[in-house]
Amino acid sequence: MRSDYARGAAGLAGTLTLAACVGMPPTPPSPALADIPLMCVKTNASAPAPEFVADVRHALEHYGTKTQVYTDAPPPECRFVLTYFTEYHFEQRPMLFAATMRIHDGTRLIGQVSFDYYDTTRRLYERTNAEKANYLVSILYPPPGTPGARTASR
Repeated sequence: MRSDYARGAAGLAGTLTLAACVGMPPTPPSPALADIPLMCVKTNASAPAPEFVADVRHALEHYGTKTQVYTDAPPPECRFVLTYFTEYHFEQRPMLFAATMRIHDGTRLIGQVSFDYYDTTRRLYERTNAEKANYLVSILYPPPGTPGARTASR
C-alpha cells in the first residue's frame, strides 16, 4: 500500500514539474526591448542552433536593437544578455522543435519567452525556423498600443 502511494506521489510531482517547465509564461523585458540599445547573445554550445542565432539577431535588429555575439565572458559593453536553449529534430531538414530565450540585465532575469512545437494554437509547426525566431522576438517586443506593452523612450 505504501509503495502505491509513493509511486503516485512521485508521478504527480514529476507531472507538476514538467507542467511548470512547459508552461512558462512569456515575460516582455523590463526595460522594454526598444529601450535596450545593445543586446549581447551568448552562444550555447549544447544547443545546436546554426541559424537560430542569426535569425534572432536579424529579428532584434529589425526592432532597432543592435546585437553582438559572444562565447565565453560578455564584453564590458554588454549590460543586457540573451541566452537561449533550442531543440531541433532532424528529419528531411533541421526543424526547430522548441526554444526558450531569456534576457538578463547583469545577473537579473528581466524577460523570457518559449515555444513548443506542440502548441498548435499558433500553428508554429507550419512555420520556417526564421519565422519561429521572429515569433519569439515579437513576443518580447509587443507593438505599441498592445495592452501591457511599454513605449520606447527614444
